[in-house]
Amino acid sequence: MPLTEHLEVDHNRYTQLHPFLLDHYAYHNLFFPCIHSVIASLKIGMIEQEIPFPGSMLGQYTFTQEYGFSSESTMKVFYIGISQFAVIPKPDSSETPRHLTNQLLHTDTKNHFLCDTTLKFREGTLSVHACILAHYGGNGIRAMLTNSMQESLKKEIFFPKFSVTTGSAFVDFIYLGLEGLTETSLQEAQVNLCELLDMACMYEMKPLIQFCAYLIGQNASPEDKIWVEQLAELYGNEDLLRLHEHWQTTSHL
Repeated sequence: MPLTEHLEVDHNRYTQLHPFLLDHYAYHNLFFPCIHSVIASLKIGMIEQEIPFPGSMLGQYTFTQEYGFSSESTMKVFYIGISQFAVIPKPDSSETPRHLTNQLLHTDTKNHFLCDTTLKFREGTLSVHACILAHYGGNGIRAMLTNSMQESLKKEIFFPKFSVTTGSAFVDFIYLGLEGLTETSLQEAQVNLCELLDMACMYEMKPLIQFCAYLIGQNASPEDKIWVEQLAELYGNEDLLRLHEHWQTTSHL
């Protein structure tokens, strides 16, 4: 029986739908990849039992035939968990390819080997290679390194608005692309996602902007919709705006 016994169920993250709405609205208006899971409350005789199903099984099986319940079984309540990850899709790391040399040079930055440029942040500095920074750092940073600005002459770039922790994640992205950033690594480094998003927007690093929006959506909840709306408006971010609109639409269901 293809049940998912270990599917984690958090009722606070589900929206309750009447079976009528499920049959006449959800099936026709929600893409199945957007549905994380379904909880079916089934009554068999005098026994009621909640059974979790992964959303990918919707539309593929009939509950009475595939799951072994008799025709007398009834579904009392459906809960549809709309995954926020589908509302804001995860950027594909293939969109930010990096050469193998970048990985080697990224390792060298830890030892300051062959580094010729210093990035100065609020409370610390990082050593980097100007050629990598100029090629992958976006138009703003490239301009700082190639024109007659002070940064170009002294090989120093000042980021007084940002912490060195944020700067380190930013440098990881420049050298390694999205392959160099994971939610776990950012959490372990205690990176402020909003500050990283701010830096990515300031220097027009679109893939990093998308990744930050994805992680914010992944960790936020409908209770954060006002904050998410403010972020969306501040940075003109369509992904965060779409997430806010999704919460607005589903809040009354």
